[in-house]
Amino acid sequence: MHRLLLRVLGVLVVALPFFLTVRPHTASAAAAPPELRVVTWNICGEAGGNPGFDSYCPYRTDPQRKANEIARVVTEHGANVVLLQEICGGEDGSQLSLLATALGSGWSYRHALVRRPADGASYCRGTGANDLKGDLGVAVLVKATITATTDQPTVPSTPTVNLQQLPLLCVRTAE
Repeated sequence: MHRLLLRVLGVLVVALPFFLTVRPHTASAAAAPPELRVVTWNICGEAGGNPGFDSYCPYRTDPQRKANEIARVVTEHGANVVLLQEICGGEDGSQLSLLATALGSGWSYRHALVRRPADGASYCRGTGANDLKGDLGVAVLVKATITATTDQPTVPSTPTVNLQQLPLLCVRTAE
C-alpha cells in the first residue's frame, strides 16, 4: 500500500505542473469574425424605361426614395455589407451619398468609376429635371471601418470590342 501511495504521489508530482500551467483559452464567440450578411442591388444609374418594360428601374429618378428603400431592406435583413452596381456617387445629393446618410453611422463606403466605351466618361445621365448627380460606378458599403481599397479594371483599356470599363472593387476592414 505504501508503494502504491508513493507511485500515485509520484504521478501527481509529475502531472501537477501540467495542470497548473496557464493554457490559452480557445477563442470565444465574441472574437469570431462577424457573419457576412450581404445585400446586392443594381441601382440603375444608367437605365431608364417605363413600368412593364425590361429596362424599367423603380425610383431611378428619385434617389432619396431609392436610398430609403435600400436602407429599409438592409435593416430588415440585418445586412452588414451592401454591393451596388450602376450607382451615382462622389457628390452631395448623389444616390450613394443619400444612401450613406440613410444607413446612418457605423457604415463606411468606397466608390469606383465605370467608364463608357465611346468617350470614357462616367457622369451620371439625367432625364431633364430629374438629372442624377455624381459619377456612375460600383460601390461597397460595410458596417465597419474600411482600411484598404483595391480598384482594378476588369476590361483592358484598349478592348477589341466596344465595352464599358467596369471596375472590380474590394475593401478590407478593421473589424
